[in-house]
Formats: sequence, C-alpha cells, structure tokens
Amino acid sequence: MKINIKRRKGALTAQPLPDSKPDQIVAMPVELLTVREAASIAKVSEPTIRRWLRCEGLPRFGSKGRVRIDQADLMKFLKGEEI
Repeated sequence: MKINIKRRKGALTAQPLPDSKPDQIVAMPVELLTVREAASIAKVSEPTIRRWLRCEGLPRFGSKGRVRIDQADLMKFLKGEEI
C-alpha cells in the first residue's frame, strides 16, 4: 500500500550542509546556567549579570523571561576573550 503525503507549497526539505560529511560534525556539550548560577561563578551580583547581558554583549539563550547563559561563553567573557 502506497501512502501519498501532500506537502504544502514552499515546504522545505532538509538538505546537507555543503562540504560537510556526517563523520565531521561534532556536537559540543553545552552547559546552560541561570542568572543566579552565573553570578555565583563570576562572583558578582545578579543585576551585574543582567547588565552584562543587556549592555556588554554577553550572549543569552531562552525566551519569555527565562534567561540562560552558556558557561563557556561566560568564561570567555570573564577572561576578556571574543565570544
């Protein structure tokens, strides 16, 4: 029995990235921190972390008020390295 699946016009299908092979793709583990955890690690206050997110360019993840910070990005930021 053959099942016909209708696709919406303009639906995209997954395409491999150019010049990439599955054995070359490496997934890096990401440890996301809350603002409180990041403040504890950086030894600063929570408002300071929020200011760094808002004004200083510290990258953030999350939506709808749930802010998460990648620990590796925080460490680079504290060392003054480019993120």
